[in-house]
Amino acid sequence: MRLRAFIWLATALLLLACAAVPARALEGAWAPKAHSSVRLLALGPSPTDPDAVILGIHIRMQPGWETYWRSPGDAGVPPDFFFDDTENVDELYVDWPLPTKKVTAGMTTYVYQGDVLLPITVYPHDRTQPIKLRMKITYAACREVCMLEEADLALDVAPDHNDDRLAELFAKNAARMPVLDNTPDVAIERVNAAAGDGKQRLEVLARATSPWIDPQVIIEAEPGFAFKPAVITPIMDGRRIIARAEYTHAAGLQIPEGATVVVTVYDGTRAIERIMLVYPPE
Repeated sequence: MRLRAFIWLATALLLLACAAVPARALEGAWAPKAHSSVRLLALGPSPTDPDAVILGIHIRMQPGWETYWRSPGDAGVPPDFFFDDTENVDELYVDWPLPTKKVTAGMTTYVYQGDVLLPITVYPHDRTQPIKLRMKITYAACREVCMLEEADLALDVAPDHNDDRLAELFAKNAARMPVLDNTPDVAIERVNAAAGDGKQRLEVLARATSPWIDPQVIIEAEPGFAFKPAVITPIMDGRRIIARAEYTHAAGLQIPEGATVVVTVYDGTRAIERIMLVYPPE
């Protein structure tokens, strides 16, 4: 059975509860690469889902080097994961902490620098048996130039392991994860198709209870669609923003009404990520 990480569905809310719940942890060995190191971690049973176990991919970039978020922007390649030889797993999902926006020579990219922990939510086939996670990871390491680094990683997670050493690391990482639904403090209210001047755009309306300071809006669609950085207009005393992002497709396709896109809006540590339907122009 071939298992591949899903980037469309995030389960970061599972991690948000980790700070208040005793955790169990297991550490894999670091795999040193030319400009980074990578390892697997296991936090243990999910505190909110009795059927899930929380693991993680821990990447440590050398000073001055960086790698890319799942949607790299105008350049770069995202990390790629393969879990072909994993045993005792029905499903797994890889989640993504917020990236850093970087603008160089007019090109916008979304990157990770230093340490990044990508949580993995795993649903074992049999909770009484060990999870045998086997994965191959390929990711870019970039400075003035970029090169691909890859590693084969393995971690066996016993159903009864009990070690709290990684609780603080996972809890700290949870602060970098966006919420996955509207809250009283932050919300993505709608996404509309918009066209003009022969260009295709999507329009996003987001709100917050206090004014946005430096909001970032990232839109992701099916493979083949590429979005330019959104142009953001504040309204309602800065507590609402309208973001308009132009997009292209190599084959000239349009995003149809009723399609789904992933929208991430963040401003410092205030962040939300939602799967949204595309509505007709208003």
